[in-house]
Amino acid sequence: MPTRFERLLAVCALAVLGAACGDDPQPSGATATTAPANDALATEKTTALKKTLEAFDAYQAEKFEDALRLYDELLVLEPDNVKAKINRSASLARLGRIAEALAATEECVRLCPSDPDVYINRAAVLNDSQRLEEALMVAEKALAVGGPLPKALLLKANVLAKLGRGEEALALADKLLAAQPGQAGVLIQKAALLDILGRSADADAIIAELRQRFPNDASLEATLKLRGAGSK
Repeated sequence: MPTRFERLLAVCALAVLGAACGDDPQPSGATATTAPANDALATEKTTALKKTLEAFDAYQAEKFEDALRLYDELLVLEPDNVKAKINRSASLARLGRIAEALAATEECVRLCPSDPDVYINRAAVLNDSQRLEEALMVAEKALAVGGPLPKALLLKANVLAKLGRGEEALALADKLLAAQPGQAGVLIQKAALLDILGRSADADAIIAELRQRFPNDASLEATLKLRGAGSK
């Protein structure tokens, strides 16, 4: 099973707002007689937005049962919201319901094959399931569809490291760091790669650098605690 710190790289495409494909249909020819319908629509959209934010917060707090329930409720209101479907599948994966999560990711790919997030999410679930060759192929599909997205590159690097292709994995992280020198998020995830590769001393050096640069950053400390939890 992957450690919690390794899972930092198996990121899912959590989105705060919006459906992934197409535009919401817009009402046309509205008149005073349609005002009640418009008010009802506005209320429904407000409710959907509230559930979107609540579900996102629940996921971030690792309250995955709550997140799943809220995404289910959101999809009753917005059955075509592919981002909500992506996040729902991520919640299922975090609950260990891998077969259901994979089925949900397949649906997302079918509904929106032009969105790289659907492939990133599926690759992340496959990665967590240790189906590494499949995860690598799907991560490469995400890159083919969406270009060199950092989250797709780092996910691919994570899979490569687990497959024993460490130099390739680190080359991807270093490529991102060349484009974004000193970027804390990429450095954290490079440290995770080094941990996977058994190079904990090199990972420690990165962590020490980050703590020196951001001595009072609570979010950084919370993230780095996952490393200690994962190494136990």
